[in-house]
Amino acid sequence: MHVKIREIIVGTGIAVTSQMAFAEIPVGLFNLAGKDSGLCFQKTEAMGVVQQACSAESLLWNSQQNPDGSYRLVTNVGEQEYCLNVPGASGADVKLGDCSVTKPLNIAPLRDGYRITEVGTGLCLNIAGNRLTAGAKLIQFGCTTGDNEKLDFKPAAKTLVGEWSDTFELGLVAIASAILPNGQLLFWSGSTPISFHGDDITYTGTFNPKGEDDGLSHYVVKDTYEMFCPATVMDRDGSLLIMGGGGDQSKRDYVVSYDAEANEWVRESNLVIPRWYNSAVILGDGSVFTVGGDGDGDPKHSNMEQIGEIWNPITREFKLLTGTMDIGAQNSQYFQNIGNSDYGIARAQYYRKLAIMHDGSILEYAPYKNFVRHTVEGEGSSTLTNTGRQDGPKYIQGATNVQYSADKVLLMGGNAAFGVEDYSDEKGEIDTFPSLYSVYEIDLKTGVSVRKENMHHGRYYANSVVMPDGNVFTVGGSRDSHLFDTSEAVYTPEIYDPVKDEWMDVVQQQEPRNYHSTAVLLPDGRIWVAGGGACGDCDFNYTTAEIYSPPYLFKGERPEVSLVNSGPAGYNGKIGYNKIFDIRSEQAISSVSLIRLSAVTHSSNTDQRRIELDMNDLGNDYYRLTTPLNSNIAPPGYYMLFALNENGVPSEAKMVKLEN
Repeated sequence: MHVKIREIIVGTGIAVTSQMAFAEIPVGLFNLAGKDSGLCFQKTEAMGVVQQACSAESLLWNSQQNPDGSYRLVTNVGEQEYCLNVPGASGADVKLGDCSVTKPLNIAPLRDGYRITEVGTGLCLNIAGNRLTAGAKLIQFGCTTGDNEKLDFKPAAKTLVGEWSDTFELGLVAIASAILPNGQLLFWSGSTPISFHGDDITYTGTFNPKGEDDGLSHYVVKDTYEMFCPATVMDRDGSLLIMGGGGDQSKRDYVVSYDAEANEWVRESNLVIPRWYNSAVILGDGSVFTVGGDGDGDPKHSNMEQIGEIWNPITREFKLLTGTMDIGAQNSQYFQNIGNSDYGIARAQYYRKLAIMHDGSILEYAPYKNFVRHTVEGEGSSTLTNTGRQDGPKYIQGATNVQYSADKVLLMGGNAAFGVEDYSDEKGEIDTFPSLYSVYEIDLKTGVSVRKENMHHGRYYANSVVMPDGNVFTVGGSRDSHLFDTSEAVYTPEIYDPVKDEWMDVVQQQEPRNYHSTAVLLPDGRIWVAGGGACGDCDFNYTTAEIYSPPYLFKGERPEVSLVNSGPAGYNGKIGYNKIFDIRSEQAISSVSLIRLSAVTHSSNTDQRRIELDMNDLGNDYYRLTTPLNSNIAPPGYYMLFALNENGVPSEAKMVKLEN
């Protein structure tokens, strides 16, 4: 995609043609470069701009057009946003600076390149000295149409920033999404395609990434309830389990499952306590723990949603764990202001972040600053861990989370308060809170949290996806605590490299993906991103999806792998823990990872986790793998197996079922 531009005569606003009728600059990220040198601009320690060989150090820019047709050029250095700032004086250095005071620029064709001029003075950007030399700086100078004024906008390499598909229509807002054992994706909204709290039905659809035409099918699930704002988990048999939800108050204890093989929705035994906005996590034995959320308003259930319950996969029934609790609400001496309006502002009962520890207990690592440990034996228990976040607000609400390795989970972004739901109010009339840039890494062996490098963009209700190479893709969200209103939407996704502890911006998505958006990894290694909104009669309903192809898909040929299904190390539809099995690939393999099938809603996904497997090269194209040591590390269920070559290019996934 490109944006067409025309030259505007300074002081008149009149658009005219130049040597070319129109020029084009890339939409999304690009490198600003010298046209004749091909060198890309980097920042200096003094925040100046010099040309050097194009590399990962080169600044990535996006163009933002002003109402009068002029532009500003924006880049990120770390978490800070900067603009290309011109001093307004001939011979002075161009620098990176505050975007709030940046001067507007005009962009026009100049022979086979572009000329950038300051609107107010008409001075041109100029490559000082020898325009072909590395290290030459960018300055302002009187325009001469000389070659030193010729610049170029080079679309960022797909090997660095990836690529998006076009958006495509789903017919509903994908408030929740789940990847299924058959490789297809299930998505659903509420009681209408763009709203909720209506009839006892749910609008759903499926997407087949390998399907003919658009690969989409649609269904309306009747005779159950509205599956809006529930807890979601992929169970040990590969079915999607949906617990609770905020439709009819009398049905907030409903539970359903979806069997992809049979394309069948099944009504399960009810929750003991009605709840919605609750959290759930699958445990090592295949049971499912759920806790929190709001209730049904019935006085007999008052505050009982603070108590957890456990689902037995054999009896398929729930048991109340009376020893568990919302320890923040129960022990206000540990959490300042719990019980008054501060707790309500944060809505700390919503989608509490849960992860299974290596000892089988459950770690609750958000919203509270102090972490909580839950157990499920007997009547269960909830205790403070003496670990937690060392900084930041008392609550982190609407953060995104992902377990990127066997023992590490990330908590990213969020906000100190629950968001502004009133989309009809003009921006600025409601008090909003800035979103967080912060990233915390939690060790699932010890429960200890450490700060990692901040994201480049503050995000509230974003989505994060762990990729086969172990990097983490984060997309969407809002810069402030607006929920539906997209005026502060973040369009630039970013990828986190846990080994380097670095974030990198990648190519922008086409539509805002804020509250009620979803993202999941597809078996072909691409990432589904969809939804946002579902506010009924409003301007913020996004009934589309778009698919991101990460940089690794542009780094060469993909390996093809097959599961060996014969012999002592054959895979025969399921496998236990600490067991060996073989795969075959004609292309050399450097690593193999399992990524669990997952379901996501409201930035909450407790299923997804990436586990790198021990691997031995047997020669003759065969590789022997060892499954995870136990089911607390990798709970039972279906996983996507990805094999990566030495360039980090993954195969398409093979489905593998881990079973106790």
